[in-house]
Amino acid sequence: MRPHLFSPILATLLVVSATSLTAQRSAPVTLITGTVVGADGKPMSIADVHLGPAAEAGVVAEAKVGPDGRFAIATTQTGAFSLILTGVNNHSASVPLLLDGRETTIALDVQLARYRYRDTLDPITAIGDWNHFNFDTGRPLVKEADGRYTLDVESTADTVAYQLLGLESDGRSINGTEGVRYQYDGGGDYRSVIKTDNGHATIVFDPRRLDRRPSERRITFRDPRSFAARLATALGEFDRRSRAYFDSARAATQRKDSLHYDWTPALRELAARGAGERDPVLSQILLLERLNYTLFGAHSDSGLYAEVVRRVRPTSPVWSFRQLAQPAGVVMVFARIRQPTATRVEAMKDSVAVGQTLAYLDSVSSRHPARAVRIDALSSEVFFAKTANRQEQANDLYLRMMADYGDDPMAAVLRAQYSPNRVLRTSAPVPDFHFAKLADTTQTFTRADFQGKTYLLDFWASWCGPCIGDMPYLHAAYDSLHAKGLEILSISLDRDPGDVTRFVAGQWKMPWLHAFARGGFTNPATRQFEVIFVPRMALVGPDGTILAVDGDLRGEKLLPTLHRFLSAAP
Repeated sequence: MRPHLFSPILATLLVVSATSLTAQRSAPVTLITGTVVGADGKPMSIADVHLGPAAEAGVVAEAKVGPDGRFAIATTQTGAFSLILTGVNNHSASVPLLLDGRETTIALDVQLARYRYRDTLDPITAIGDWNHFNFDTGRPLVKEADGRYTLDVESTADTVAYQLLGLESDGRSINGTEGVRYQYDGGGDYRSVIKTDNGHATIVFDPRRLDRRPSERRITFRDPRSFAARLATALGEFDRRSRAYFDSARAATQRKDSLHYDWTPALRELAARGAGERDPVLSQILLLERLNYTLFGAHSDSGLYAEVVRRVRPTSPVWSFRQLAQPAGVVMVFARIRQPTATRVEAMKDSVAVGQTLAYLDSVSSRHPARAVRIDALSSEVFFAKTANRQEQANDLYLRMMADYGDDPMAAVLRAQYSPNRVLRTSAPVPDFHFAKLADTTQTFTRADFQGKTYLLDFWASWCGPCIGDMPYLHAAYDSLHAKGLEILSISLDRDPGDVTRFVAGQWKMPWLHAFARGGFTNPATRQFEVIFVPRMALVGPDGTILAVDGDLRGEKLLPTLHRFLSAAP
């Protein structure tokens, strides 16, 4: 290294978590080093490197990237990690790493990709210090005659930090085009910081300063034969195949056609590679890739399910790589693989197989070192036991989840679905409600408006993939049963009413009643209904009693359930 780089890199080697220094002084140090540059191949003015657990929030070590793009970071911790490399005006890059002592030095070079800006920028919303960066309460910028966008904010501080929504195609909140400096936001992006003057600051966004040239992210390991390189390649190939599948699915939807995706070449290649792979971790990853593609609709032999349970240990680090099928995936493919010709109900009658699956999940939820993986496994146990009609066991697992992880968001999801006192449950009265009308938010829909009617409450959002997946069934239900008395009230949790207006101008017209819950999940009305995920549905009878909820109203189950309660012939 050049002399002037010695001090910065030496300093980065000292950025090791306090836990590592005190509890693992004798553990080997893993040094991760290399370069990070922007999409133009040049060092960036602001760039950082962060090392965190693959399955958990938090950072164990981080460092600034030098002015020439070089970085170095070190840790004595072991396990599955993500190396996050970030830079202003660029998408972050994430590199999976398994630090288990086999490699003490990992060297790689990364070129980030530019943000992909939307073609149409209106509306642009700002979040910042004034609203604690809350997506749901952002403030719109005003378009000026010269094409710039501005927003005046009040502040008693010397500076104001902000981000903009509505620029990046993935919906991320990112830095603007103006700022005296930038702050890392902890999630892969940066905040612009501007000065205040006499208690006021003006955010100025100039779309002419956006660099819209296409670019590609590049991650290159200096030793392509290293375990780190092979791990990143395996997981990168999975990401690539998954994107190709979802791109095909979107294209099929746009042309209003069925999806016909041939997984045969990928499955054949994975099976051949798996047969020759000697590294147990990489072998397990190849196996879980096959499991994922089964979730996407690929055909698989009945032995895959048993092979996953047999070969992927409950404590395996591969469960920490969250892009792969989590223990929940084992549950989801149970009926599809264990008994390919059986219905899910028939599969759940196989008590031996059900017991084996629950025992495996219990081993993961009890023994895996990553808290997030244990939570996923335990919540999957609850779901699986409920589905298999093992009510006593499911209740015990539910109570264990509440006792051990009651503060986790997944616990809130389970409460909303399984708590004896949950709001959306059959035979309970629907709560009184006041949902603002989409067309005129000064007016509301109330429970009294639907007295004497059978109606479906549909909590959804235009950004929710499963919600869009339900659209064909909702339209079929409305088309066939509205004349027989069915009403549908869709309550949008989108960020802006315009998102709904644009959505219904497309393929799915949704020709029924619409409400808008400003603030989304924080809206008092949605909180009253314990809506902490979407889609959620409830069918309400003429007397205000809830007749059916959620799973009985999703997909192919929707029409039979509606027919049953509307006393119509199937």
